[in-house]
Amino acid sequence: MTHERKTIPITLSIGIDAYQPGDKTYHDILKRVDRALYQAKENGKNQILAKPYSEIPHSD
Repeated sequence: MTHERKTIPITLSIGIDAYQPGDKTYHDILKRVDRALYQAKENGKNQILAKPYSEIPHSD
């Protein structure tokens, strides 16, 4: 992106998930989305990560 003739670097990382059987509240989904987001950032940023819950590292 350029603003006043200066280049401004922009990165975008997104974590995606959906309802899973056994989810009790939206917090269950948001926890997985948060994990996916941080895994996308750890993988080098500028990524969209959508994985099944079973494939995302977690400590539950």
